[in-house]
Amino acid sequence: MAIFYLILFLSCLYYADLKKHDFFSPANILILIYSVLLFINSFNFSRYQTSWSPTTTILFVGSLGLFLSAVLIVKLHFTINNARFLGFNVIKTSIAEEARLVDWASFSKWVYIPATIFMAGFLEAYLRAKQLPIFASDPGNARLDFILKSRFFVHAWLFGPPTLMLAFEFILLSKYSLRKKLPVIIVASVVALAYLMLITRGDLFRFFIFAILLYHYSEKRISSKAFVMIIIVAMAVFLGFLLVRVRNPMLLVVQTQNIKAHLPHGFEWLSMLYTYVVNNFWNFDYAIRHYYEGIGFYPTEYGYETFKPILQLLFIDGSLAHGYGFDSGYNESIVMVKGLNTVIYPWALFKDFGPLSLYSLSFIYGILAAYFYYNTVMRKPSLSRIGIWAIIAGMMILSFIVDFWTRWFPYMNILLIWLAHRKKKIINDPF
Repeated sequence: MAIFYLILFLSCLYYADLKKHDFFSPANILILIYSVLLFINSFNFSRYQTSWSPTTTILFVGSLGLFLSAVLIVKLHFTINNARFLGFNVIKTSIAEEARLVDWASFSKWVYIPATIFMAGFLEAYLRAKQLPIFASDPGNARLDFILKSRFFVHAWLFGPPTLMLAFEFILLSKYSLRKKLPVIIVASVVALAYLMLITRGDLFRFFIFAILLYHYSEKRISSKAFVMIIIVAMAVFLGFLLVRVRNPMLLVVQTQNIKAHLPHGFEWLSMLYTYVVNNFWNFDYAIRHYYEGIGFYPTEYGYETFKPILQLLFIDGSLAHGYGFDSGYNESIVMVKGLNTVIYPWALFKDFGPLSLYSLSFIYGILAAYFYYNTVMRKPSLSRIGIWAIIAGMMILSFIVDFWTRWFPYMNILLIWLAHRKKKIINDPF
């Protein structure tokens, strides 16, 4: 199967490059990302990897198939109505024209607002924790302890990534001089440095994806070679974060032995990175085997996952999960190896109503994502729409490890982007 997934990835990449299609369309994102992940997973270097049960395969393939079918239906709808992909030059020109009308002075305030919230929470947490996670003897646990030291910082730390997103757009697209950009550059640098002190990956990767897509649409289309290089660099950065978190060499050896991943000679150092990818697949298979096919019991969540962002804003998600026996974001019930608690996206959809919610939500999310995307690139390209699509694309790309759509903060990011772009200049003032 490894050859099949590799051919699928290369074929999709080649076709998109040949036809000048968008690598970041909903269908291409899902096909390219999951073909790479399934290619890695197919080597079966870990003893915890077993052949998927037929039910697991049907649920996973069915979910992907329904999402892609929904995307195709929406694309056909736009095509029938004489809508066509505008092309990167048209999108780039449209964004450049809009950038000239953005009130960048007002826009910059939306950089400072989330930055202030983040830094206030960071300073409070530091005063309580007395040390920064990156300098602790056990950075992984120190990171969690640091975040949980302050009830305010539990939420405030999530305002770091939108600060960087808005700052990047300001620096990239505003025509201000370097002197006028300097305050935003300084604020973004301080926030980025503070965020690196937390040694957290997921939200920084969402920022990187946002930056790449904004550059892709506004400056220069990402080539197939650049796309492959981005994947390689992303894996290297992920490994770097992992090595910083597990600083003790003996602890790294113990963890490597516990996961029972046996890579070819000379590649043993990649075992932890390999396992952080494939554990998402084996946890999903374990969940289906144990709770759907087997005798294990996991309570039906009746829409809890779908509406969890609202419940989080009402501060009742934790009490509901505890009261009804639902897992937290650490997926306690399906973890096969302690510490490897992530799982591919179908499990989050499955938990609400089983196969019914998995299939129906895959199709609905496909419709929504495709409609927003094609309405943007075929009809109404704008800075705010491109920014919002970059956030949605980030959730899709990282869906193999985190179910971001069940968290409140991506929607907060979308709201901030929308608010930042509301004010336009009445006249075309020179900068």
